Parts: sequence; structure tokens; C-alpha cells
Amino acid sequence: MGGTYAPDNVEVLTIPEHAEAHRLLWIFHGRPEDRMAWRFLSGQISLSEAALQAQRLGHKRSAETRRTPELRAKARASHLGKRHTDETRAKMSASQVGRKHTPEACAKIGAGHLGMKHTPETRAKISVAKRNPTPETRNKMRISHLGQSPSPEHRAKLSAAAVVDWARRKARINSHG
Repeated sequence: MGGTYAPDNVEVLTIPEHAEAHRLLWIFHGRPEDRMAWRFLSGQISLSEAALQAQRLGHKRSAETRRTPELRAKARASHLGKRHTDETRAKMSASQVGRKHTPEACAKIGAGHLGMKHTPETRAKISVAKRNPTPETRNKMRISHLGQSPSPEHRAKLSAAAVVDWARRKARINSHG
């Protein structure tokens, strides 16, 4: 609450004690930050939800914890040329299985990509990949759809799209002669 991290100004707490301290601060002072911290530390909300709430409250990192451009450059340089092991990559991948972004996060990701354009080379690669999927990719696509059947609404949309496509083809044939 504005103090320093000097040893004489810090109290060592367990996580449950820390959560309780924030709950009591929220009760006594009514600060939404303390309520959010209590809920996060007691496991009522996830880290991503706590970060979103902190962002909504307008919180920025303090000057003590903010990384300076020099620190960021030093950290970046220390990782140049290094790669994660296959085991580490597999663990990172497994930790993301089933993870869903919140609607707010999806909106921010989308907004961040607005106006971005692929280079002509990248567009050509994407085009070729979509037109000619490898046998492995085709098999993955087939397996991912096994046992699924489209909903009645989706079937109706597919039928409508097929009718429109058929009408366009017929019109094109008639116009050519």
C-alpha cells in the first residue's frame, strides 16, 4: 500500500495468511484491489481473471517491479540462440491443452491483429497449403471429425449455401453461352 520492500517493512506470511490479510483489508478499507487479491490467493478466481480485474482497476506495475528497457534487452540477449528441449516443449504444450481465452482476451487478440497483413510470400504459402493438404493433414482432419454430425441449423446453412453455389454456377454457364 505504498510502502517499500525493505526487510523491516515486510512480514512473512503463508499463502492462506496472505489471503486472509487481504480479506481483512478489504473489509476494513473497502479497496477492490484487496478483494481481488483475496479472491485470487484463496483460489476463488484464476490468475488470468485476477490480471483482467487488475487491468480494469487501472493498475500498472510499480516502478520497483517494472522492467526497464535495459533489463529487457539484457534478458532478451541472454536467451538468444537458446532453445527449449523437446521434453520442455512437450510439457509446455500439455499445460495449454483445454485452455480457453476469455471473451475479453479474444477481443484484445483480435484488436491487436487488425490491420496486419501477410507478406505476398506468406500468402502464397498459405494458399498452397490450403489447396494441397498433405496426406498426414488430411488424416488429422478426418480423425478430428469422426463421430460428429452437423446440427440441424448447420445442415440448413449448408443446404442454403449449396443452393446459392448451384445458382451461381448455373448463371455462369448460361452467361457463357
